[in-house]
Amino acid sequence: MTVVTSLVLSVVLSRLSLGVLVYPIPLMLVSYRMEKTLHAVLVQALALVAVLAWRIIPEANLITAEALGLFLMGLLFILSTGLTSLIYTALREYSSSMLRKMVLASVPVMVLGSAYVAWLGTASGIVAAEGIRNVFAAVFTEEILGFDTAMFADVALLIVKLVAVPFSMIFGAIPVLVSESGVNRFNSEWQAGFASMMMPPVFFWVFCGLLALSVVGYAVKSETVTLIGINLLAGFGLHYMLNGLSVAHSWVRRRNQGFGASTLIYMLFFISFIPFLGGVVWLALLVTGLLERWVRMR
Repeated sequence: MTVVTSLVLSVVLSRLSLGVLVYPIPLMLVSYRMEKTLHAVLVQALALVAVLAWRIIPEANLITAEALGLFLMGLLFILSTGLTSLIYTALREYSSSMLRKMVLASVPVMVLGSAYVAWLGTASGIVAAEGIRNVFAAVFTEEILGFDTAMFADVALLIVKLVAVPFSMIFGAIPVLVSESGVNRFNSEWQAGFASMMMPPVFFWVFCGLLALSVVGYAVKSETVTLIGINLLAGFGLHYMLNGLSVAHSWVRRRNQGFGASTLIYMLFFISFIPFLGGVVWLALLVTGLLERWVRMR
């Protein structure tokens, strides 16, 4: 696949319903064959600009105050996916640790997601949030749900406010995990590195600080501070889940050295769509990643 072909494919993929999850993958796969990291970063930046332009220009004159919330949410996901892949690629020569690069690449996503949550609390944001709520109420009618639509729409809007950051980070992580694990599926050195990833000890205090921010926001009855704190806490917790996934991979490799990280990642994606079980697995990975600070896991 040439650079031009991958660029066109990425832009076209971004227009599909779930394409925002995967559109950077063709460019990331090609970037591994490019000699200079700067060239790979510039190509990904060009693709991101093209994807944003194709989304913004045709719809700019059609956006109402009520529809602005969903429109900006879509842009947030596009930016999160593209920026994470771009920054991760840019850091390729500066660090061999996948987890460290993921943490650094997620910083702009956490900032953008927090800004979106904060904006939903402003005057224009409240109007846009009501528009999001109305969309949920229109799509999931009482005939479909079998219970009060208004209550469901209120809960759905609250969930949007609670998980904007972690959802954006998941969108950004998928292309990186898929491309990295796929390209290195037969690379024993990379597989061993994935099985030994660990969050630096200092990041635990960042996690505690974000927990404190959520508690303080609730104590002073500031909805915006509370929501931002919860979002950042959940988003930062995803890194500890990746740490827990690394621990799980090390356990599996003790019995089967040929078991690749890509298989484990695909299994996690599949399990995530199973009600209740997906939540239990994610929580178990989070706890495992946090406990490794004190308990020898591998």
